[in-house]
Amino acid sequence: MKKFFIVALVALFGASVANAQLVKSRTFTETEKKSSTMWFLRVGMAMNNYTQTDDFEPDGIGSKIGYDFSVGFHKPIADFGMYWGMEFGLGTRGYKQSYEEKDVDYSYKESMLTHNVKISPITLGYKYAVTDFLKIDAHIGGYVSYDYAGKLKVEEEYQGSSNDEDVSLSDFENYNSFDAGMQVGVGLWFDRFNLDFTYQRGFIGIYDISNFDSPRSSNFMIRLGVAF
Repeated sequence: MKKFFIVALVALFGASVANAQLVKSRTFTETEKKSSTMWFLRVGMAMNNYTQTDDFEPDGIGSKIGYDFSVGFHKPIADFGMYWGMEFGLGTRGYKQSYEEKDVDYSYKESMLTHNVKISPITLGYKYAVTDFLKIDAHIGGYVSYDYAGKLKVEEEYQGSSNDEDVSLSDFENYNSFDAGMQVGVGLWFDRFNLDFTYQRGFIGIYDISNFDSPRSSNFMIRLGVAF
């Protein structure tokens, strides 16, 4: 009987130690998850446009559909939802515009789409937890990009005669391949999955011409993402 009590006491003590170790392990794992960096992948559609200026006022403007692909991370700043992060990826920039002079039977259409490498060196955001699996993500940051390829398409008609032309990026005159600006957005996280809406506004003129108020990039992106 004495041996039974000793064995039972040892077993009880061992179970207590094991349970304490399990709780400690779970606590550590949860803390580690909260403080760890979250990497994610996003891909989606970009509606590329530009800001209108006094020197750049066509009769009609429209968005040129492109793409956006990025890999990034979020690192918590505190335990109440704030974070900072970075993004690296590929994207597009462009626009559509048209002019028309009916009295001389003249019309002009122009569309541009370029492809770029892009980095967002700093993003600040806040994730508000609606439930354990649903979070609202508001964020703001900056970006820089460089266009490495692209095409300008021109369709011109004058009194029944037409002239169509495709110009590659290397032949663009007075074009700024470099762009920099800010981006602001809001999204939803469903556990590991993300739906994001982001607006980009460039600060550098698309064209580099003296005494000319060049338009700036104005892009809206809709992207789907997943954390890993």
